[in-house]
Order: sequence, then structure tokens, then C-alpha cells
Amino acid sequence: MLSMMTVKKAKEEIDAADLCDDRKLRVIQAIKRVREDWERQEREKMESERLIKIWLQQQEQRKTERWQAAEAMRKQQAEWRAAEEKGRGQEAAEDY
Repeated sequence: MLSMMTVKKAKEEIDAADLCDDRKLRVIQAIKRVREDWERQEREKMESERLIKIWLQQQEQRKTERWQAAEAMRKQQAEWRAAEEKGRGQEAAEDY
């Protein structure tokens, strides 16, 4: 009788130990999933920040190009006006 109780007690202790091990394993797996999720989110955040930086650089480049084009147009218009004024001045001088 004693041996049956000992076997039963040993089986219960083994089952309890297995249950405890299963809980520990689930905790470890949960921690691993949390870590992997965090790492994935960090990678996505870095990629998003990288893309935003590229977009901002492109915006700045387009702004600079538009400003340079406008400056070139103003300069060309000023040169045309100066040429017109010079032409008018020569015409006036010829009229005298």
C-alpha cells in the first residue's frame, strides 16, 4: 500500500513539475514575442524616419530648384529690360 501511495505521490509531483515547467515556458515565449514585436516596431520606426528624411530632402531640393529657376527668370527679365532701355536710348539718340 505504501508503494502505491509513493508512486501516486511521485506522479503528482512530476505532473506538478511539468505544469510548472509549462508555465515557465509560456512566460519565456511571451517575453520572446514581446521582444520580437518591440524590435520589429523599432525597425519600422527607423525605416519610417529614413523615408521621412528622404522626402524632406527631396522637398528641400525642389524648393531650392524652384527658387533658382525664379532667380534665373528674374535675372533674364532684368537683362531684357536693360536691353530694351539701351535700345530706346539709342533710338532717342538717333532721333536727335
